[in-house]
Amino acid sequence: MSVKITPKLIKSICKNKAILERGKKIAKDYFGESITNFSIDGSKISGSIKDILDFDVKADLSDMSYSCSCNYGKVRICKHIVALLYFAMEEEKTSKNPQNYNGSFDELSSAIAAADRDRLIAFIINEAAADGVVQERAINFFTAKNVKHPVAFYKKEVNRFLRFLIRDYYIPVSKSGELTAFINNIELTAKQGNIEEAIKKYRAVFEALENKLKTLDDSYGIIQDAIRDALDKYIEYSDRFYTEQKDRRGIIEYLLKRFLKNSDICHYYTEATKRFCRSEEDWKRYRDILAKEISARDDKNSFMFTTIAEEYIDALIKLKNADELKKAFDDFLSLNGSIVHKKIDYLWSIGKFSDAIKTFEDNINLLHYKDVEQIRTKISDYLYKNNKGRYLNNLIALFELSPSYDLYERIKEASGDFWANIKDKLYERIKNSPELIDSFIKKGQMKEAFDKLTEIDGSDLYDKYLEILSPLFPEEYFEHYKDSIMKEYKDAPYPGRNLYRLTLKKIRNLSIIVGAEDRYAGFLMQLRAENKRRHSFFR
Repeated sequence: MSVKITPKLIKSICKNKAILERGKKIAKDYFGESITNFSIDGSKISGSIKDILDFDVKADLSDMSYSCSCNYGKVRICKHIVALLYFAMEEEKTSKNPQNYNGSFDELSSAIAAADRDRLIAFIINEAAADGVVQERAINFFTAKNVKHPVAFYKKEVNRFLRFLIRDYYIPVSKSGELTAFINNIELTAKQGNIEEAIKKYRAVFEALENKLKTLDDSYGIIQDAIRDALDKYIEYSDRFYTEQKDRRGIIEYLLKRFLKNSDICHYYTEATKRFCRSEEDWKRYRDILAKEISARDDKNSFMFTTIAEEYIDALIKLKNADELKKAFDDFLSLNGSIVHKKIDYLWSIGKFSDAIKTFEDNINLLHYKDVEQIRTKISDYLYKNNKGRYLNNLIALFELSPSYDLYERIKEASGDFWANIKDKLYERIKNSPELIDSFIKKGQMKEAFDKLTEIDGSDLYDKYLEILSPLFPEEYFEHYKDSIMKEYKDAPYPGRNLYRLTLKKIRNLSIIVGAEDRYAGFLMQLRAENKRRHSFFR
């Protein structure tokens, strides 16, 4: 590209701060999703940006000409043009980075190979002295040996580190990086071929950390994350290292003991066990231990019993044991919605669609409403092909859970003459949905879209449709947007700096409206007169 795109260049092209911020937001939030058909040919850049409608955007940096098919872009630089330029700038950086990186890496490798040994040692010592994490990594890397210690030895190491890290059973967020680095350093041991030693270290880490869970407050999440990370690595290397069935059975039994001991993080261990189980023998061992545990327990309504039952069913599904599964579902279906969901998914996976739907309808009271929504969506296509009446009822029930314009249109299409009886009731649920505005815009009904926007009202909505509708109705748009901004500002229950900043940003957006410049200038004069003691807010 003959002209290098920089933030400074983009700012010189777009002098309106509000438009610049809006374009940067598109570039930041929607890269890779909102832009298609992107191309660079010399100084010419083009692409299509999705923003309710698909807008064609072009820029020619040789003569600094720009165009966008949105209403605003036909008269001025719009946010879509700004977003295209930012995207082109990032694409240019990305295309250069791999080559630069590889060149730098090769150069570094050559320099190390040719370096004087004493200079190399001095460099490592100096860097380690300046950074404690580097120091610890260097010590672990250069001193790791194939020494086999019991897990208790490593647990002492971990606890010693925790005593250093924890003050009054609290790990500040700033220290969480040190804890992560400590766990990640064990990876060096594995990379040097000492996999069994790394397995013992990882096991020691999550065992020692478990003891801290019940005594911590703010650090609870940090410790949980560290346990999960160490457990993931423990499974990864154990699966690779232990190939004899006897050893693998021992790992499964060990993990299940941890699972039964730690109700707060039991799902960590169940997921880890299922990742570890690869062969049919692994799954059979998992099933047998769970079955034995189910028989031995009398707390049939407890959380732990339900969790064990769920895991038992997962093992049976993996083993494809239809007879045992039928009995397990009969025994445990009433425990919770999760087991109901598992049965529906299982029946669906083996092609028993009618049985799956009946299970759903008979047990819908046990399911969380999100699960109900998910399952209704899943069975929609099947009912459409096999039972139009139940298909319509399912759509209406889905609409009641989560009303949307898309479902409204699908119900209209499926209901035939019955539509007249239900349309008013359904419309009442979506009459204030922004989806209606989108639908009018997509049909080219801009006046209807603007009327619906003013009916729903809300400054965020005026912000959303600014480039599309304000050029068509500039004065009316300005007044509605302005009134909405000020109403929300005055009605806010908690005024403060954040509210001031947000209000100022929205007021700046009013400057974008072409054809309402005089109104904007008058509005600013009014604000300055009314807010003489808050110059920094309304300047």
